[in-house]
Amino acid sequence: TLTVALTLDKSQNATFAGDVAINGGDLNLTKQNGSPTINFLRDSTNPSANTLLHYLNFQVDFDGSHQDWGGIEHRTTTSGTRTKLNFNVKSTNGNILNALSLDGTTDGTSATFAGDISSGDITIAVDDTPTINFKKASSADVLGIINVTTDAGTGGKMAFQTKRNGNTAIDALVIDDDQNATFAG
Repeated sequence: TLTVALTLDKSQNATFAGDVAINGGDLNLTKQNGSPTINFLRDSTNPSANTLLHYLNFQVDFDGSHQDWGGIEHRTTTSGTRTKLNFNVKSTNGNILNALSLDGTTDGTSATFAGDISSGDITIAVDDTPTINFKKASSADVLGIINVTTDAGTGGKMAFQTKRNGNTAIDALVIDDDQNATFAG
């Protein structure tokens, strides 16, 4: 019996019945006056928690063998209705490790970096009173805070706060827009 491997419709859309391998060539997507789109569809029952949905794998031919050197993983979180993107890279010891996770949460998104972060300028402009929370990894308790507010006019005031046996942040050091520093204690 014969199996249909390729179907072309009247609009010249092609449907392949199996995997497509391109050896020795590039894949170029061009759409005149529009944005080319690649769709990944996981066609099955509703996913459960921690289900791998899609994976874009990057391989390298190294010493004659094809090796995984990284990838982008799309999976559900601890909820079957929220997802995360994991950006994976190859470490110096040869293991594939997660470098960055972008997570959908119940009230927005979060980004988790797995190592050191190097940057030029960092601008936090989401809020009129930007805050940096320093959390304990094992419990997610906020232990320290840097809080920036308006002091006078367009001047800024920075408060370094700590917590002690409770949930109330207490100013340890406040620097106003005149560079006056107030220490607690």
